[in-house]
Amino acid sequence: MATNRYMGIWYYFSPASVTWVANRERPLNDSSGTVSISSSGNIVLMNGNKEIIWSSDVTLSLPSHTTARLLNSGNLVLRDTSIGRILWRSHRHPVDSFLPKMRVSHNPRTNETVALNSWRSLQDPGHGNFTSGIHALGIPQIYIWDKGIPRWRSGPWNGQILTGVTDMYSVYVSGFSVGTEVDGTVYFTRSFQQKFLYRDFLDADGSCGGFLG
Repeated sequence: MATNRYMGIWYYFSPASVTWVANRERPLNDSSGTVSISSSGNIVLMNGNKEIIWSSDVTLSLPSHTTARLLNSGNLVLRDTSIGRILWRSHRHPVDSFLPKMRVSHNPRTNETVALNSWRSLQDPGHGNFTSGIHALGIPQIYIWDKGIPRWRSGPWNGQILTGVTDMYSVYVSGFSVGTEVDGTVYFTRSFQQKFLYRDFLDADGSCGGFLG
């Protein structure tokens, strides 16, 4: 990452703790990158030649009524101010980090999935080989896949813990929970406590780690 530049989110007190990267596969190769709201109402990253490197890519009926805001949860959101609705959020497009209030999810009917994806290497935030998320066919479990092949699973969720994770605290301590949306999407999330900073992450080698500050 020394010669390439990226649009990202990181902890204010720890710039090395990157939690999200927009242009994972298209790094900026010059020093003239800009982030703005485009005429289409999207968040865009452009290079020095005004070429769009990355976009939130939402189709909007009123593009002049959007604003972008970085929430204290680490979630970058694009909002339609005319109706007060969030149109796009970075938490729905995670990279390798699982933050409080973020959801990894799986709809067993449509197979739509929101999952973590590892960096390609410690220096390259491009798409890596490993993904991690919830699998909701049967009793929900967390999986780690290597190029789509299951390499690890957490054991079923029993209402308080993932039974195969021996050092997992109960839901009342860790804040983890599993829920179901009205369309049948099953999600795994963690509650947000203002006094703590949690970050769970999926490394480039497929291992999981955690951070508490």
